[in-house]
Amino acid sequence: MKGKILNMNICFVNTFLSLSMKTLPIGLEILSHILNEKSKHNSMVIDFNYLNRTLFKENIYSEENYNTIVEYILKSDTDVVSFYTLCDSYHISLVVAKELKKRKQSLKIIFAGPHASMLATRTLEEFDFIDLVAIGEGESYIIDLMDGIEKKDLTKVPSICYRDSSGSIMKNKECELIENLDDLPIIPYKDEKKIADIVPFQIEVGRGCPFNCTYCSTKTFWKRNFRIKSVDRIIEEVKFYRDNYNKDTFDFVHDLFTANRQFIEDFCEKVIKSDLKITWKCSSRADVLDEDLIELMAKAGCYSIYVGIETGSQRMQYEVKKNLDLIKTREIIDLIKKNDMGVLASVIYGFPTETVDDLKQTIEFIRYMMEEQLVDNCTLNLCAIVPGTELFNSYHHKLVFDDEKNSYSLGAVNVSRHKELIKKYPEFFSEFYSYENEVTLTYPKLDIFMNILYPSMLYYLPETFYYILEEYNDDLLELYFNTQNIIPSIENLINELFLEKIEFITLRIKSILLLEDLINIMPDTIKKSYKNEISNLN
Repeated sequence: MKGKILNMNICFVNTFLSLSMKTLPIGLEILSHILNEKSKHNSMVIDFNYLNRTLFKENIYSEENYNTIVEYILKSDTDVVSFYTLCDSYHISLVVAKELKKRKQSLKIIFAGPHASMLATRTLEEFDFIDLVAIGEGESYIIDLMDGIEKKDLTKVPSICYRDSSGSIMKNKECELIENLDDLPIIPYKDEKKIADIVPFQIEVGRGCPFNCTYCSTKTFWKRNFRIKSVDRIIEEVKFYRDNYNKDTFDFVHDLFTANRQFIEDFCEKVIKSDLKITWKCSSRADVLDEDLIELMAKAGCYSIYVGIETGSQRMQYEVKKNLDLIKTREIIDLIKKNDMGVLASVIYGFPTETVDDLKQTIEFIRYMMEEQLVDNCTLNLCAIVPGTELFNSYHHKLVFDDEKNSYSLGAVNVSRHKELIKKYPEFFSEFYSYENEVTLTYPKLDIFMNILYPSMLYYLPETFYYILEEYNDDLLELYFNTQNIIPSIENLINELFLEKIEFITLRIKSILLLEDLINIMPDTIKKSYKNEISNLN
């Protein structure tokens, strides 16, 4: 900024994603904006997920391309680098940070975000190239932190873990969470190219979840403190991005946008009265929705709802403290569909106390939603036991790293290159470990089958799929067992997808082509059906 004396430069690096996903690093943009507008320091955000789509000719997370990341950061001539960390890519943040420190020893390295916050003291104990960990929400203390780094005095900076002059690890008292999120700035994006292809456009509308699921670290990071921006503030942001950036389709980012019924009713009614002519999506629990609210949301422009169901077993619903009534959940999903809104659902398998019978109930729930065309998609995820969760506190010492059975490629970045690091520090990488029980031992990589092969058959080979199921007495898990020989090939296709060598539709079509050997031992009716449906794809 003109006439401004710049004392310190900080570079905020977004978390590394396995795909070039079109998302905005909203939290980092807020921190950068606060420093640039309200302090003497200068900051910038480097989002490699955006750069991976636009600047680099090949995926920078593959092969030996971490060097590209390091060099790009060093070119910014920064004094401080702050990494936003999530469990899926913590290993990449560590490797990049270590190399940065090696090349420029004067550089201050900060780790922040949910994963580092949960492991603050341990992070500094194990990795000497990290100078400090910023814990929780940084907006209220980011200026104090930069001032403290400049003055080489961090004793009065809240919510940080650092080494003092003697090398001892110190952890300062955490500050309170921001009470009024309306106080956060609306971010003007100066480089419009970065947001041009972001559809839907993301707006952070709140933080925190009041519920108490055992597998979720969000409740710990946000301290179960549910906060939502005011209706007027959200409308203000919508109008700002509509009028200045021509955005009319929005993703309201919040774990549970619909938790407060009065709020969501007021919001929808104001959107309708204001005649904003926008469409939007959000996340919700099924048990905070009903017919009247769903109809109101649809009228206000809601076109899709993400619903975390997590298990189709009523026993496991109580066990993991999700506590959904599954009969009512089915009814709610039916209502959402009847109101012409899409549904994205997620389910988890491999909970430590889950039985095979529980899993079978979950599979049947998925089949009901998918085969009745009630959801756009339903993903099945292997239970990730991460720091900050009740499951981690109870089971982290019993986790096993099994490279042959775990499906890292479905959510993680380049795990295969960092096996030794992951094995050395199980506490930091519990995401890539699993709890061995009857379910995980009997059904390894079931997520690959359910997320890739099953929906591909259902969408592209519906007639053949149901013929095959008849041969297996309508037992989808029995079909899973008979496709184990092609799972490694599907994993290779997933890796090609992540390296941007193929499109998702190509992955799906290639996956069903792998069924040919299975089809060849089926009755002629199935062979004929398969041949016809495959030919129709071409």
